[in-house]
Amino acid sequence: MKALSSFTLFFLLYLFSSECIAQPYVKLSFPQVSDKGLKVNNDNLITFWNTENGLPQNSVNDIVQRSEGFIFFATNDGLVRFDGVRFKDYRFQDYPEMLNNRIKDLFIDKNDIIYLVTESNSISAFRDEKFTVIAQGNYRRNFGLFSVTHDGNVYYDDEQHRLIKYSGGKRTQVSVPFNTDLAQVRKMLIRDEARMIFIRTDSTFIWDNGKLISLRTRGVPGKYSLPHTTSDDNRFLLNDGLAVYEIKSGRITLLINYDQEYGEINDVLGVGSDTWYIATGSGVLQYKNGKIISVLSTLNGLPSDVIKSLLADNNGGILLGSYDAGLIRISERVFKSLNVSHGLKNESINPVLIRKNGNLLIGTNGSGVFELKDQKLINELFPGRFVWSLLETSDNSIYAGLASNKIAVKSPSGRFHDINIPIERGITPTVTTLFEEKQGIIWIGTTIGLYKLENEKISLLPSQTGITFHIHDIRRDPSGLIWIAGQDGLIRYDGKKFRRYDKNDNEGLSYVRTIFTSGDEIWLGTYGNGLIHFKNGKFTRITHRNGLFDNSISSIHLDNQGIFWFSSNKGVFAVDKREIDNVINGKETRVSFIKFGRNDGMISRECNGGFTPSSAADKNGMLYIPTISGVVFFNPAEVKKEKLSTPVIIEGYEINNSFFNFEYQRNLELPFGNDRITFYVNSPYFNDNHNLLYKYKLEGFSDSWVWQSYMNNVISFTSLPPGKYKLHVKAYYAFRENEANETSLEITVLPPFYLTGSFIFFLIIALI
Repeated sequence: MKALSSFTLFFLLYLFSSECIAQPYVKLSFPQVSDKGLKVNNDNLITFWNTENGLPQNSVNDIVQRSEGFIFFATNDGLVRFDGVRFKDYRFQDYPEMLNNRIKDLFIDKNDIIYLVTESNSISAFRDEKFTVIAQGNYRRNFGLFSVTHDGNVYYDDEQHRLIKYSGGKRTQVSVPFNTDLAQVRKMLIRDEARMIFIRTDSTFIWDNGKLISLRTRGVPGKYSLPHTTSDDNRFLLNDGLAVYEIKSGRITLLINYDQEYGEINDVLGVGSDTWYIATGSGVLQYKNGKIISVLSTLNGLPSDVIKSLLADNNGGILLGSYDAGLIRISERVFKSLNVSHGLKNESINPVLIRKNGNLLIGTNGSGVFELKDQKLINELFPGRFVWSLLETSDNSIYAGLASNKIAVKSPSGRFHDINIPIERGITPTVTTLFEEKQGIIWIGTTIGLYKLENEKISLLPSQTGITFHIHDIRRDPSGLIWIAGQDGLIRYDGKKFRRYDKNDNEGLSYVRTIFTSGDEIWLGTYGNGLIHFKNGKFTRITHRNGLFDNSISSIHLDNQGIFWFSSNKGVFAVDKREIDNVINGKETRVSFIKFGRNDGMISRECNGGFTPSSAADKNGMLYIPTISGVVFFNPAEVKKEKLSTPVIIEGYEINNSFFNFEYQRNLELPFGNDRITFYVNSPYFNDNHNLLYKYKLEGFSDSWVWQSYMNNVISFTSLPPGKYKLHVKAYYAFRENEANETSLEITVLPPFYLTGSFIFFLIIALI
């Protein structure tokens, strides 16, 4: 054997010993998706998307949903896929088998194959990102009849008005089992060749297992429609434009008897056993127990009155296809508001308070106090006053601290009077918080310090107490200690002496807005310094660096499920207390949150703070929070924190500026030498998808999970060395990772040719 040269030996040692370090690349910038339009009322949340949000065209002619959750809808400029965040367009310029961009009807079968019917009466099928031509039509055909069965058999009429069946790539002519001229038929529905419906201009013929039934309908020609789903049950719904019939097992039942006040029926959707949504040219009607119970139109939130199609999506919403305003979604509004429409004369709200009798008091900037019972205005107090704090005392008196050196009082007998706060050092104090120490003694927090009202006498606590700053909140904890928070720190009062904590104890104590006590724990919401926890003499600060949504916290509420609810300048957000405890105890470094704002029904996401009380909960758990546009209220127990029902999909990858699609693929083999590989993931969801998270890790490279927003569906890696890897991706609702849906992909990065066994073998042979 020949001796190896020193260079050759060094080269071989380098090949076998060197490591290429791959750093994961995470694209944190959000995709370019415009904000969706939004209109709300206290019953419905109405969301809509149009050309300004990425739609190719504003006419949505039909809508279907695949089992994994993607919505597909037909427009006059192509087919569109929607996942709740992103649109993907399909046009015949890129997919010639579509034949035409003007799509009028969609059908879907049990295998998630979507069938497109174009304005020129052509038919094509869409599956696995590919289109297949079934029938090429033209505009000369009178009507163009189409029907798709649950099993995916397609029936249509040809130019000679013969009935054609397309199945398994083959076309065969089918005999109509009774004498009818297809040239006179406007619509048809075929479940199989023993069950058929043919609708003519004057009547409808039903063929049901050898029995022919004739039904004379009264609708307007051209308005006949049948459901576009291909369910395999025995139920047919027939809409003739003025009535809806159920045809089942040879029996015909009139379900909806309709007058023409709102125009002809364009589509119908059944929800439950007795509720129907009716799409018309004058909005959407809700029909129940034989009568119209509500009308939704441009008068109360819809962006268009002309609705062409309806679909109930997998997440509990109703999708509307409009004639000229794009895609619309109606869903339940959990976050509701009290504003001028409920009788409030001012929507700039400061404190809110639940009285002992359950009534709600709302303090305003310049309109005094409104009293509501069951969300209805029943009384107005202190009109024209700027109210910054509210208190109901043990004798049922109502105190309102004003934006001046006054307190407005209503006694139980109904007598009104003012209490004047002395001006100190030439400074006029503003009353920011009120606290009853015991009957007859009230503490008054102001912008210059703390006063005490006792036996109708007011005195400023001396500077020796350390309380010479702007006071925001005063609370008593379960042990009886009184806590005073303000602009320069926190003070504890044990009944004898005051103990002050400031930024020397924790840097976040420079601006405390609100106090919440729970057991032996004190929680402080600050302005700009995050959340502060105090227990056993130790302060712990949690900020956006620990995952907190907003560092400015105006109010704190802990519900019965152990979830903290915070109001802030950016909206309402919630965090699981267990996650906060893990950060405090050093087990974790970050918390996850769910956030709520305009997209969830709030008129304005900006909550007001620095006034007391800055939130209030009634005996039923309803939480009221002041905002700059009225009061938002909701029940935390009713806020959906649901388990995702849709799968996580790795849709494809991009390498060397080329995209490769593969839905549901589980293995991938890549050549060596790619600087970056980017994966695109998805999990279609249509409710508050801004509260969803992705988590991923690349097994074989790192054992650490990396999380990112659902809005960012891009995962990238750079310079992966040769080897075997497994990409794991989870999608889950914030702080419910235990219910995450997960998918994985096996990845093999092939070695370069000079690291293959055959090359090394031949190299060694060559050197011998």
